[in-house]
Amino acid sequence: MQQSSIQQIFENVIPAELHSSTLELSQITKMNFESVLNTVSNDLIRIITFQNEKFIISKLIMNEENYYVSTRLQKKFKFDPVQNLITDVEKLEAEPTSFECLQGLSWEVNENNNILIIANDMIDERNQINSSLRVVCKDNKAEIKLQSHILENGNIQFSLVENIDTQGDLQAQAQQIQKEISKIFDKLEAETENTVKGARRVLPICGQKINWEFQ
Repeated sequence: MQQSSIQQIFENVIPAELHSSTLELSQITKMNFESVLNTVSNDLIRIITFQNEKFIISKLIMNEENYYVSTRLQKKFKFDPVQNLITDVEKLEAEPTSFECLQGLSWEVNENNNILIIANDMIDERNQINSSLRVVCKDNKAEIKLQSHILENGNIQFSLVENIDTQGDLQAQAQQIQKEISKIFDKLEAETENTVKGARRVLPICGQKINWEFQ
């Protein structure tokens, strides 16, 4: 399994480029995602098979009934990866709990996938920091990756990786992952405060480096 070719596509990718990266994956796997894209609007969901290993890249979550859930669209639905179709679209009656989300995702990883990737974009009130939170689960391990992209001043990234042992009951796992995410955000905030004024930007067109001050 040439897993590195998949990982390299996502390694250090900024959130603004996430969509184009998933499209690049579709070219690799020769799959048609149009029916998925048209159904879920701007929510990202990709189920990719590459050399007999499945990858899910999603802004969505799966509940205990094995429905994909879009809290933004307030809908839940099922996805048939064989026919590449979304079925059983229903209105979401209530927000799923964190336990339900983790339970559904754990089932999906254990039964159908070796790797699960969740991508979620977050923008602060000043619209300056766009971060991508990714959780990768494999062999009872969870790796949380958080990257930050400064929109107004260029490509400044802060990459943080935390590894979590996910063995044990699901409720404890959910609490542990939430604690780790909080620690990562605190660490990112501290790094941003201490280092952003000395950051250097590489212009994407000419590669020229310039100094700038974060206002």
